[in-house]
Amino acid sequence: MKKLILATICGIMSLSAVAYDFQEGEIYYNILPDGQSVEVTHNNTADYNGFAAYTGSVTIPESVTYNGVTYNVVKIGEDAFAESTYVSKVTIPESVTEIARKAFYSCSRLRNFELPGSVTSIGELAFYHCVALKSLHIPAAVDAIGSKAFMLCNGLTELTVDAANESYSSENNIIYNKDKTLLVAAMSTFSGHLDVPFTVKEIGENAFVECDGLTSINLGNVSVIHDFAFFDCKGLTTVTLPSSLERLGFGAFFNCTHMAALNMNDNLKEIGERAFTRCIALKDIEFAGDNLKIGNHAFESCKNINLTDVTDCISEVGDYAFASCVKFRTVTLPRSVKSYGNYAFFACAQMTRLFIGSKVERMGENVFYNCSRIRQVTIDAMTPPTICKSTFPDVVYRNADLAVPDESLDDYKAAEYWKDFLNIGPSAVASVGADSDIQVVAAGGHLTIVGAQPQAWVAVYALDGALVQSACADDIARYTFDGGVYVVKVADKSFKVVL
Repeated sequence: MKKLILATICGIMSLSAVAYDFQEGEIYYNILPDGQSVEVTHNNTADYNGFAAYTGSVTIPESVTYNGVTYNVVKIGEDAFAESTYVSKVTIPESVTEIARKAFYSCSRLRNFELPGSVTSIGELAFYHCVALKSLHIPAAVDAIGSKAFMLCNGLTELTVDAANESYSSENNIIYNKDKTLLVAAMSTFSGHLDVPFTVKEIGENAFVECDGLTSINLGNVSVIHDFAFFDCKGLTTVTLPSSLERLGFGAFFNCTHMAALNMNDNLKEIGERAFTRCIALKDIEFAGDNLKIGNHAFESCKNINLTDVTDCISEVGDYAFASCVKFRTVTLPRSVKSYGNYAFFACAQMTRLFIGSKVERMGENVFYNCSRIRQVTIDAMTPPTICKSTFPDVVYRNADLAVPDESLDDYKAAEYWKDFLNIGPSAVASVGADSDIQVVAAGGHLTIVGAQPQAWVAVYALDGALVQSACADDIARYTFDGGVYVVKVADKSFKVVL
């Protein structure tokens, strides 16, 4: 998993060589542009195998003299101690004001460390993977903390901010901005349940990465969950997204492998790219709202979810959005979806029946690639959507029944690539009116209920009033009916359909 994080989140490449200006004692320095101060840097020569230049206990002086000139030491430079896996203690003087990006990156034996009160800035990944670090206190002067600064500090049990700090605050070992509208970072060792303060509007990028002990969270009044906020939180089981939430960022819940249920809200507008990728325990998803965009790869490899009852709230389905969701069999796509991205249902190999809604305008390349078991496609769009030759596999064009609106039958038979279906016929779609939330789709001897609750009771009658079959809306599609005219009752609505 550490390799996955390096590749997915940090994009960390081989560390580039940066020359040092001079060495004094065991410490390497670069002269800064002002000509009066220096930063601590590293030895990058081959003899030192990259950046692992420091070992043991290191004490940095406030000033250093070189060639007769005395310089103030004001910065721990980028990568200065990076991967110095044998350094155990670093003492920093009060002259230092900046801890730069990746300054102590992966110093896995660093235990004894104290930030001086002079420090104002802590860079991105500054203490990444300092697994031996037990405690860290953020001084009052710090006004900038970079993303992932304390990520994967798996031994950190105490993370606090000085009460006099005007930019940040801390509570229960979690860092917030001063007015607690942004949750900045939590320790990887956090465990149990968390009630996010009601003042918090945003969960910061990478805030809870690999907090395996986090089992549940009340998100309070949060409106934005930023990229990778809950990446790899394997202890999370159920997440209810608050009514205030409007956007989920890239990889927000990536690889939360024990999250089984997910409830959306009416205000959610965007599910970011890879937001729920590899949430392999996820079974139940309740979509809600209006004009919801599902990003690329959003539910990829969620191998236990199914789409049998989806309300008309989704407008876009991105590339690979539901790829490798191997439990998909009968899929009812919302009438509200206007476009499907490339490979949207890639490798949903168990899919056999598919209902496509009335508003779809475009379907990309290989949307149903490797979905070779599809035998029934029903589409409710009056105008044939734009598709590609590869939208469906060749075997589907040959073997599946395509059911289209009766009045559009000739249009589909003439439309590019739709005409490649060898078996095209009319479908009967019945509803109680244009404003109804429920439709009954009759095609291929089967009934599909769209827009009803999964447990809504369905009764199918012959025209003479005899009960033919009854089941909940989620199960009625399993039954096969002879050709003819039927009356279908769903909850308090009645439909007349022709099979």
